Amino acid sequence: MTLVASLPSPTEQPAEAQLAELQRRVVQLEQSEARYKRALKALRRRERRLRVMADAMPAFISYVDKDQCYRFVNKAYETWFGRSPQKIQCLQVREVLGSRAYEQVRPYIEAALSGREISFETELHFEHQGIRCIRATYLPHQAQHGRVYGFFVLAEDFTERRAARDVLMKAEQRLRQEQALREVEQHFHRMVDSLPEMIWMSGTDALCVYFNKQWLEFTGKRMQEELGDAWLENVHTDDRDQCIEIYRAAFVARRHFTMEYRLRRYDGQYRWVLDSGRPWYDADAKFAGFIGSAIDITERKQAEEALQRHRDELAHLSRLTVMGEMATSLAHELNQPLTAIVNYAEGAVLRLRPEFKGNSDFLCVLREITALAMQAANILRSVRNFVRKQQEKWQPVDVNSVVEAALSLIADQIRQNRTKLNIALAPDLPKVTGRYTQLEQVVLNLILNAIEATAGVTDRQRLIDIQTRVNEEREVEVRVVDNGVGLAAEITDQVFEPFFTTKARGLGMGLPICRTIVDVHHGRIWSSPADNHGACFGIAIPAESRGSVRGR
Repeated sequence: MTLVASLPSPTEQPAEAQLAELQRRVVQLEQSEARYKRALKALRRRERRLRVMADAMPAFISYVDKDQCYRFVNKAYETWFGRSPQKIQCLQVREVLGSRAYEQVRPYIEAALSGREISFETELHFEHQGIRCIRATYLPHQAQHGRVYGFFVLAEDFTERRAARDVLMKAEQRLRQEQALREVEQHFHRMVDSLPEMIWMSGTDALCVYFNKQWLEFTGKRMQEELGDAWLENVHTDDRDQCIEIYRAAFVARRHFTMEYRLRRYDGQYRWVLDSGRPWYDADAKFAGFIGSAIDITERKQAEEALQRHRDELAHLSRLTVMGEMATSLAHELNQPLTAIVNYAEGAVLRLRPEFKGNSDFLCVLREITALAMQAANILRSVRNFVRKQQEKWQPVDVNSVVEAALSLIADQIRQNRTKLNIALAPDLPKVTGRYTQLEQVVLNLILNAIEATAGVTDRQRLIDIQTRVNEEREVEVRVVDNGVGLAAEITDQVFEPFFTTKARGLGMGLPICRTIVDVHHGRIWSSPADNHGACFGIAIPAESRGSVRGR
C-alpha cells in the first residue's frame, strides 16, 4: 500500500520514466551501503591502530563517561592495576581507584564533567600500591551545543622518576653547596684581607690557624711563622702573661673577651692594639674555635694620656682657684687684726715715750712690732692683689663648644656610671665675653656633681639633661638637670656658700668657686629641685655686646 501510494499515477508520469527513477534510487542505495561498509571498515582499522598506539604508550589512557564509568582503558591500566581492560571497562572510577584515592581526585572529575580541562600533580593513596605520585590531565568530551558526554584521561605514575630526580637534585645541591662553600671561603679570604682590622682565627685546640693580610703586613711575618702560639713572640714581654691568661680563660668559658697589649710591628716598634675575640660555631652549632680582630689604638692611647693631662691641669687649676679664694679670704680677714696691731703699737710708743724716754730697747721693740705688722699687712695685700689680678685674656666664647669640651673630658665617667645623656644645644647661640677655661671649669663642675648625684640611683635609668638657650634678658643659659638623690628646697642657696657640702668627703668649695667665676662674668648661678626626683643647676651669662669686650 505504501509503495503503490508513493509511485506517481499513470496520468502524472509515463511508466518508463518511473522505472528509470526506481533504478536510479536502487543504485544510490547500493553506493551508500558500499560507502558505509568502507567507512565502517576504516573506522575499525583506525580503532585498532589507536588501541595499538594507546597500548604501546606507557601513560594511562582511558575514557570515562558522564556516569563515571570506564568505557576505554589501555594496556597500561592492566599492568598497573593488575586487571585486564575488559575487567576495568564498565566499572566505576571509585571501584578501580579505591575509596581514598577516589576522594582525592573527585574534585577534578567533577570539574572535567562540568566542561573544564584540568591538569594536576598529587600524591594518591592506593590500596594496592600505597602512596604514588600521579600527574594527570582530564579533557572533557563535549558536543558543539555544550553537552558533556564524558572525559578523556591521560595520566602517568612518576614516583620512581621523582625519587630519582630527588636523588639527582640532592646530589646537584651537594655539588652546588660544595662549590658555594669554596666560593664563600675564597670570598671570605678576599673580604677579610680587604678589612682594615687584623683578623685571626683559632681551632678547637686554642691554636691559631689563620691570620689575614693586614696582620701579616703589620708583623712582617709569613703565615707559617704566626700559626699556633708563634704569634705570641710579637707580644711585649710585659703583656704576654696577661694576654695568655685572658685568652685561655675566655676559651675555656666559651665567652667573648677584649684585651689590650703591645704588639711588635714589622719595624720593631711596639704598638698598642685592642684585640677582641668571640667563639664561633659551624652549621651544626658545634664549637669550632675563636675568631677575633685587632686594631691599632696607639693614637687613642696617646689621646687618652693627653686627655688625662688636661684633666690634671684642670684639677690643678681648680686647686689653684681654691687656693686663690682662700688666700683672698685670709688676706682680707688677717688685714684687720694686723692693722689693729700696728695702731696699738704706735699708740703704745706715743704714750710710753715721755715715761720711758731713756729706755731705747723698749721703744725699739715697739717700733719693730709696728714694722713687722705693717710688713705682714703689705705681704697679705700683695697676695690679695696678685690673686685678684691674675686674669687670662677675655674673648668671645661659644658656650656650646664649652659644653662639648667638658663632656669630652668626662666621657669615661659618664660611661662607667651608665648615665644616659639628653643634650639639647640651641643652634645659633650668641657668644659671651669671658674666660674660656673658667667657664669650662664651671660647666665641668656642674656635670660632675650631676654624675655623683645619680651614682646611687638603682631603681631607674640614670639621666642627665644638658640644655643651652637664650632667655628673654638675652642671657645665655646652661642648665644641668639630673634625676639623682635630689636637693632639698631649704638648702638651694646654701650650696654656694664656702665649705657647705652634702657629700661625706666633700670640701664644699666647688660650687662657691663656680659662683665666683660666674660673678666675675657678670652672670648668675642658681639651683632648684627637679621634677624627676633630682636637682637642676644653671648659669646665665650675658650675651656678648657687639663691638665691646666685658671684663673686670
